[in-house]
Amino acid sequence: MFFVEGYNEIVHMIPISLSESEVTALLKKCNLSNGKGTERLVRFLAKHPESITSSVNQQCAIGNISDIASCVNKKLYHHGFYITCQRPPVPVLNRFGEISNMFRWSLVEVPQHNWKEAVFDTEKEAANTASKVDFNRLKNS
Repeated sequence: MFFVEGYNEIVHMIPISLSESEVTALLKKCNLSNGKGTERLVRFLAKHPESITSSVNQQCAIGNISDIASCVNKKLYHHGFYITCQRPPVPVLNRFGEISNMFRWSLVEVPQHNWKEAVFDTEKEAANTASKVDFNRLKNS
C-alpha cells in the first residue's frame, strides 16, 4: 500500500520489472544515466523487485538507500514511477535472532490519474512510505 498526500485514497501499487530498454529509456528521461548510485539503484530494482535492504546495499554499493531513493524519486515521480520500501510481512531476523530493520525495496508504477492529480511532497524520504510495525509487540509474541 502506498499513500499519496493530497489524494484521498490509499493506492495499491504492485512492484514492477522493466526490460533493459525500458529502464534505459526511463533513466534518460529522468536524466539519471550517470553510472553512479542513482542509476545502479534504479537498474537493480527494475530487475529485482521486492529486494531486501542487505541485497540492495551489496549489489548497488549504496550505504543509505533511502537517501538515494528520495533524490531519485523527485525525478521518477514526474514520469509515473517511484521507489518504495515496506517492511516484509514476516520480519527479517539478524544473526542474533533479533528483528532487523530490513525493508523490501521496489520500483512501482504510479497510476497515471494519481501522479497527474496528486499534490505530492517528493522531499519526504522513501523510508516514510514503509508500513509501520510495532516491533516490541512482535518480539514479545
